[in-house]
Amino acid sequence: MMISALTSEVQEALDRVEKARAAKLVELRFRRGQAVRMVFPWGEELLTHHGSPIPVTEQLLGEMVDRATGFSPYACKLEETGLYLPLEGGCRMGLCGETVIRDGKIWGIRNLSSAVVRIARERKGAAQSVMDTLLAGNRPHSALILSPPGEGKTTFLRDLIRLYSEAGNRVSVIDQRRELAAQRDGENMLDLGPCTDVLSGCPKAQGMELMLRVMNPQVMAVDELSGEDELLAARQAAFSGVALLATAHGDSMEGLCNRPGFRILIASGAFDYWIELEHYRVKRLERLGHDAEAGRRDICGGGVLHERVSGPAEPEPEDRAASAASTGAGAAAK
Repeated sequence: MMISALTSEVQEALDRVEKARAAKLVELRFRRGQAVRMVFPWGEELLTHHGSPIPVTEQLLGEMVDRATGFSPYACKLEETGLYLPLEGGCRMGLCGETVIRDGKIWGIRNLSSAVVRIARERKGAAQSVMDTLLAGNRPHSALILSPPGEGKTTFLRDLIRLYSEAGNRVSVIDQRRELAAQRDGENMLDLGPCTDVLSGCPKAQGMELMLRVMNPQVMAVDELSGEDELLAARQAAFSGVALLATAHGDSMEGLCNRPGFRILIASGAFDYWIELEHYRVKRLERLGHDAEAGRRDICGGGVLHERVSGPAEPEPEDRAASAASTGAGAAAK
């Protein structure tokens, strides 16, 4: 696993991690004054170099930012993206420190205190279990993918896009953070299927409007809906007859609906189904509806009801084993 933003010491240490464990790596965490830590689905562990923890210093954080930006000033990139920098292969580096505000907007960051490198994963087949439901009736259905951060929403959405595309649907993707397609010189580095068009680096709200006008999509996909402008654009896309695939941060649909923008979007009928994930697997698939058929309950007010389609999947044996094995290691690392 080569990540150009990493220092040579960190990259060498990462190369020594057992292949099976490295395949489960979710993030690398760099907190100034602490040691570099690996994040797995089962918890955090120290990353060691020749048996010793790697200290996170001001110099290490600065070198990583220099590498991520090609040794060019990075404040302008932060102005465009927020507090993260896109890396190759769909990975990204998030930053914390003292923000520089100009005209009420984040312009840059200084005195870096921590960074996180999120590892992009291409897991073909991750969304296969829901496809019979989402493509029922010979038409693509809309779906909202929901989970707390780090549970695999982007990975799942990427595979969902690929499967919709391979089924012959024209899919338009707004990849603002360059994580879904990881385009390089106009070519997708990650597989999104043969019928997929990608708008990379464009703000999501503006991108949805543009793709509707330009690409005549049957399906539109966007990662991490949040701002009011994005929710409004998603609602307009759904009203245009396009099946919408989107992700959102949340630990439950009820909790998500406590946010007014999402409540309006969901109550409008923008989504046919919602999918809850846990450690990259489907924990729950439920249908959203607008009538009071037996077995459904009001989830969001405004007549939005849902019914259970499927329940949680059992974790793979390797994950259970890894989780158990890491308990002692994680405790020792602390």
